[in-house]
Amino acid sequence: NGAGKTALAMASMWALTGRTDPRTEHGAGNRSLAAGEVVHDRAKMARVRVDGFVDGEPFWVERAVTRRGMKHLRFHKNGQDLTTQESKLTQMEMEATLNTELLCRAVFHGQHSVVSLLFAGDKAFKEEMAKVMDLDVWVESKEAAGMELRAAQKDADAREASVAARQDFVQRLRNQAAGVEAKCLAWDDQHARELAQLKGSLVDIARRA
Repeated sequence: NGAGKTALAMASMWALTGRTDPRTEHGAGNRSLAAGEVVHDRAKMARVRVDGFVDGEPFWVERAVTRRGMKHLRFHKNGQDLTTQESKLTQMEMEATLNTELLCRAVFHGQHSVVSLLFAGDKAFKEEMAKVMDLDVWVESKEAAGMELRAAQKDADAREASVAARQDFVQRLRNQAAGVEAKCLAWDDQHARELAQLKGSLVDIARRA
């Protein structure tokens, strides 16, 4: 402990955002270190350069401060100098290009930050999550899912009504078929009786002749 691991890890975060990971045991709360606190006691300037790739294109950022304040903030991407005359504007360009705020929240989490997140209330947790992801996505997803559910329910109701109507139609056909079958049986019975009567009459006529 005390070898400077945190300082080394947070140097990249400071170069990208200008903020540091505060030490809660020193009572810093959420306050980032001032320029004078970043500079080593035996140095006149603090400077950090970060080289990397974004979307397959190389970039580098260099931030330097003296005890009095910002010395320079330089930003190059894919060979193009995106540094502006004001460091604030350069920082905005870096945020827009590198999404440094998301990178800060996703990569550079100190121990105290994780613990505080675990004990955060619902509001604080949502505020922290909103810095990492667009929470409107969940609202939009819920609305989209609701619309799909309502459409599916409407379709299911329509299909159910169609099935019920078809079942009623089939039942009517069955009833009609049963009625026709009963009439056929009655006709067969009547036909058999009439035929028997006719045969009897023919027999009587033949006897008389």
